[in-house]
Amino acid sequence: MIKLERRLDYPRWLTFVVPVLSLILAAIITGIVLVATGHDPFTTYHQMYDAAITAHGGLSSTFVYATPMLFAGLAAAIAFRMRVWNIGGEGQIYMGAVGAAGVGLALGSWPRPLLIAMMMAGGVACGLVFALIPGILRAYFRTNEILVSLMLNYAAGYFIYRGTKHHAAAKKSVKLRGIAAASMGQTHATCRQATVGQLSAYANQRGHQELDLISIGMSRHADIVET
Repeated sequence: MIKLERRLDYPRWLTFVVPVLSLILAAIITGIVLVATGHDPFTTYHQMYDAAITAHGGLSSTFVYATPMLFAGLAAAIAFRMRVWNIGGEGQIYMGAVGAAGVGLALGSWPRPLLIAMMMAGGVACGLVFALIPGILRAYFRTNEILVSLMLNYAAGYFIYRGTKHHAAAKKSVKLRGIAAASMGQTHATCRQATVGQLSAYANQRGHQELDLISIGMSRHADIVET
């Protein structure tokens, strides 16, 4: 029978060897899967390396996408060390992004360094408030923080989805109203020009000077409306 026990003495070289061996083992297993599905693992790894590091803007994009994950991993590691199983890092990142974006929109006229600091504070505050939900439920109602924090990820994702969908619908509605208003204005000007033409033709036939003057005045007004 195999029994796992914690090491009393932890060699320093293991802190370097274990991550490296884990990466190598993961690359080997992934390569086997790629070969089994008919793909060249060396070409695939080269494309991954090129897109993430050597391509134009690749390294900066890698840091942009990796930074939130690094902070989420750090937050989860701290919680795990405290024997608190926070699985809601994804939802907390979403709500933190909402808070940072909201502060940025509200304080957009502030100086850039102060604005960035306030956006960071707003993101931390919103993520913290969202993380308090499973914490309070665990402390006062003895709920399972794993399930609550996990399900809150879906709640945050649905919140983001509904918010972006509502914004897109409102933006489309404004655009449609603008198109309708432009069409109505064009139709109004066209009808006015047709009326002017009819009055002018009738005045020429009948020799009515007053109708001719009215048609000239309406024509000038139509030109102003089109402008």
